[in-house]
Amino acid sequence: EHLERTAVVYGESNTGKTAVLNATARTLAIRYQEEQPYYLCSGTVNDLRPAHRKGLLKKGVPRIIEDYAPRGNPNGKRQALAEYLVNLLNVKDGGKIDTPGGHQLALPAAAPQLISTNRDFEEWISKFKTFSVKLKNAVSKRIVFFRLPSTPLVRAELRKRRQEDMCAMVAAG
Repeated sequence: EHLERTAVVYGESNTGKTAVLNATARTLAIRYQEEQPYYLCSGTVNDLRPAHRKGLLKKGVPRIIEDYAPRGNPNGKRQALAEYLVNLLNVKDGGKIDTPGGHQLALPAAAPQLISTNRDFEEWISKFKTFSVKLKNAVSKRIVFFRLPSTPLVRAELRKRRQEDMCAMVAAG
């Protein structure tokens, strides 16, 4: 699924979305890259432009977009929101999206994409309802949603689990 759809992890703040996405991206990077695995993390889609210029945005390199809202480029004149989302969420085939300054960013095919957001599922769906049926289908087949529970792990519990994991690793040799 991670080479077919964009994963959107949503939930309240302080639920561990960033940690989950970083661990997932690290695992996928190790799986799809043979030498020096890495993943990209950005606060916005536009923040991926420097990585693209350096040639880091390529097949097999996972991308994380933090705290994304379902909207397109506010300065984009060429792409409507629906077309922008279809191209942004198209992990399988890649796509070109408008960026500020009148440029386009080419996203590679077969590069896992993970998005975190504090916005509810209903907020995303309300945007999709404004699209034509054809575009609704195009967006819905490119995205999958995961909700994190709203009860964050307590730091003391994390320390206890880490200690238990370390003891188990030492015992295993």
